[in-house]
Amino acid sequence: MHSLAFIGSPLGVVDWANSVTAIFERINPFIPITKEQFALEIGLLFFTPPPIPDVVVEKVNDYNIRNRHYG
Repeated sequence: MHSLAFIGSPLGVVDWANSVTAIFERINPFIPITKEQFALEIGLLFFTPPPIPDVVVEKVNDYNIRNRHYG
């Protein structure tokens, strides 16, 4: 049996299809290892995502190298 609870989710009705699909594919959207997963995380955290400079998005690669302790 699987269950899923969104705690602190944005108010209103939003499309959660991508995040739910990612979770069932064993992708943790809150520990991104690719730029696409980072975009998914930002989409989950903000109702209207702010513009994020490319230099910040590029840091996902550094994070990916150092995030092994979460596994």
